[in-house]
Amino acid sequence: NGYYSSDGNNWSQVGKSFDISAIDAYSDYSTFTGTRQGLYVSNNPAYFDFYIYRDAYTPILAECPANRYGTSITAKNNGISSLTNINDNDWALYAGVEFGNDEYVKKPDSLRITASCASSGGTVEVWLDSLDSNSKIAGCNISSTGNLNTYKTFTTGLLMSVSGRHDVYLRFKGSGTTNLFNLQWITFIDKTNPQTSVGEQSTGQLQKSFLLDQNYPNPFNPTTTITFTLPVRTFVTLEVFDLMGREVSELISKEMLPGTYSKQWNADGLSSGTYFARLWINSYVETKKLVLLK
Repeated sequence: NGYYSSDGNNWSQVGKSFDISAIDAYSDYSTFTGTRQGLYVSNNPAYFDFYIYRDAYTPILAECPANRYGTSITAKNNGISSLTNINDNDWALYAGVEFGNDEYVKKPDSLRITASCASSGGTVEVWLDSLDSNSKIAGCNISSTGNLNTYKTFTTGLLMSVSGRHDVYLRFKGSGTTNLFNLQWITFIDKTNPQTSVGEQSTGQLQKSFLLDQNYPNPFNPTTTITFTLPVRTFVTLEVFDLMGREVSELISKEMLPGTYSKQWNADGLSSGTYFARLWINSYVETKKLVLLK
């Protein structure tokens, strides 16, 4: 899909959806740069006066570095690959990340990383423009998620103020000779000016962000309804866990269209107690507490 924005925050779809496979066929990196940058113009002039290559506040796929050292890419799972074979002092570069300027009034205060880990983990150091500079802006600790197929979100605050456009280096630190963790997404957060998600505006009915509502009723016995909103077409996972972090029910695991959905959960057969509903959409994760009283 193609979108435009007058302020970098609120986006509207341009035209209809299109198939990019024909464009990708020409991505030889000498005569055409492909669709990573998302720009393609034919026959008529076009002027991009507010062009962002990588937006700091939109999830950045870890599988797409401009350069990397000592790492590799996993096979795709639900259409997404991850950065893997990560060891101490390996690094990955993500070029041209826009953090904000006079027109794009945003400034990050924290960093969110989606990763999986089957070891004791390690640290993701975040540097601007060079690994040899004094521009380390964050260090995010990644701990075990149980296995490499279970991804969780890790958040840390920034060490200094950031603005403008920068190359972002991730340098990985940890002990041992095995893979420290798999890295799937990185996203910078501006809590004072929350990001609005891209979505079609024509219906006037779509929410501008993902939303997981509190279940109703709560407490409940033995059934309750979980409602959530999607602003765009995306792959959705909705699961329920117990206090020990064990999955007790997978309610949804599929691609869904924009809209608001309700899913009933029947906890018959489970004991009274506290459970957690988790909505997982790429780098977005939201959790609600469910109380079962019998």
